[in-house]
Amino acid sequence: MRSRAEEYRRRGIEARQRAGRATEQHLKNAFEQVAHDWFALAEQVEWLERHRHPGAATPDEKAG
Repeated sequence: MRSRAEEYRRRGIEARQRAGRATEQHLKNAFEQVAHDWFALAEQVEWLERHRHPGAATPDEKAG
């Protein structure tokens, strides 16, 4: 089961890929901004989850 942060990162990756395929600069810029915002949201969700459940490791911390 995917966490919300993982889902947001997946959406960020998709937006970044769309930016790479965009032929017009304003669309490329818009998709890059959307990707940035999805990645920022993923970070915020992880921060909230760590502070809501002190001592709980994030998936990255568990793997490392």
